[in-house]
Amino acid sequence: MFEVPITLTNRKFAQRRKLKYQYINYISRRFDRISKKSTTTDSLPTPENSAAENNDEEEGQNSEAGAYRRSVLQQKKRRRERHWRSVVGEIYSTTESETDSQEEEAEEGGEHDTGIDKEDSDEERKFWKKYEKPEKSFEIWRTVSSQNKQPLNKQKMTYHNFKKIEKIPLRKMEIPLLHCTKENKLYFQSISRGLEPLKTSTSEVRNYRTRHIVTLTDLLHLNVSRHNWSLAYKIFATLIRIPGVQIKSLWGIGVEILDNLSNSSSGLDFLQWMCQIYSSKSRFVQNINYRSIVPPFQTGSRTHTAKFAITYLWSSLINCQKSMEPSPNIIDKPFDTENDLLQELIDKISEWVLTPPFMEDAEVWFIYASCHLLKADTLSRQFVNDNKNNDLIGLDRDIKINQVIKHIHYVRTFLKICLDKGGFAVPSRLIENQLKSFESRLYGEAQDIQERDVANVYDSIDNSSVENSFGDVYETNAEFLDTQLMDLSPEDNGLDEMHYSDEDSSE
Repeated sequence: MFEVPITLTNRKFAQRRKLKYQYINYISRRFDRISKKSTTTDSLPTPENSAAENNDEEEGQNSEAGAYRRSVLQQKKRRRERHWRSVVGEIYSTTESETDSQEEEAEEGGEHDTGIDKEDSDEERKFWKKYEKPEKSFEIWRTVSSQNKQPLNKQKMTYHNFKKIEKIPLRKMEIPLLHCTKENKLYFQSISRGLEPLKTSTSEVRNYRTRHIVTLTDLLHLNVSRHNWSLAYKIFATLIRIPGVQIKSLWGIGVEILDNLSNSSSGLDFLQWMCQIYSSKSRFVQNINYRSIVPPFQTGSRTHTAKFAITYLWSSLINCQKSMEPSPNIIDKPFDTENDLLQELIDKISEWVLTPPFMEDAEVWFIYASCHLLKADTLSRQFVNDNKNNDLIGLDRDIKINQVIKHIHYVRTFLKICLDKGGFAVPSRLIENQLKSFESRLYGEAQDIQERDVANVYDSIDNSSVENSFGDVYETNAEFLDTQLMDLSPEDNGLDEMHYSDEDSSE
């Protein structure tokens, strides 16, 4: 009923995967040939050599157009020859599809001779090499927000064109199907027609260990849905100790159980253990046929950031934020700027961003900036409390101010890196307002009164849009103008009114 956390590695399922990916690769190759989209790239040209790259692209497009015209002329020539041979009565190939298949096989034979496909003979590996990250294989529907709504990238095809594309791949699959079992032939026929088999891969297994894993997986999900955390924890502890079970497929539900179970280790410790055990620095040898390898997007590698590592960073940041919240029972909470949980998290991320794949992940850079944002918030609160206690004076106060300014600079720098990486939405205006409020805490009430006067001047100006330091343009409303300023106490408001009344009387 639920997805089983194992990878079946027997010959039957390996043959099924090979047939499926081989058919998909044939279909995609034929579609690219017809739609002339065989050379598509997602990256933009770099500013330094963009002109050279554009020239190369134009030359490639011209060569492709010339090859396409030559192929069309050759087809017309063959059709004329067949027509006149039929008039004369000579024997010839009666079907055009046979000649097309011969042409396709000849072209693929030329590709094999040139060594294009010699590097990789695994069909599954060929398929996944086309997608650097999992989100590139998804179709994005921007229909949630009316402001960011975009038309879908639809590529329509007639039924005649689809059958034309499908004809040659089906003919090529006849040879691999000769060496398959009857069960795998029926499986291939069902998936090629768009059908889904009722019997899953695990429902047909008669191995006792596999049947136990299937039963425990069903019981685990049922008890989690019923919030029976104690029994779910026992099942989870038993399941991960069975040989052959992939813990990378169960870490999500395991973290949920540990977080809701009392008197047990937290899910954060479990995620930290996974980050230490399943390192992204392990090398993948391309020449070895890994039959028991997990799906490429469940684990981390030098190009893909593991999801449990991202979850560990977010959970650690939330845990640090909760530990720094002021308690109502404690008025003056001691704060150690050197040995706290947040500083440990900052040091860990600073090591991670020096190595792939974390250095290319925009989400990791945003978490890094959020850590420094929380650090600047915590340090700037000392200046708000200093107005009552007068603890920060002289050199100590200057050191604290420099620390806050340093963390604010780190936030802006890492956010810019995150935006340069792309693929991650950042609330730039909200963060910029927070940074301005942190800066206003450093200079006390006089700076707040001065900023309020400046804001009153801006109230009389009608600005339709404002551009932040990251280059994003946002619609500006009246309530957003004073969000970065601190509210004055009633006594300060009285002094402010007396100050303006004295100026009016003097005039």
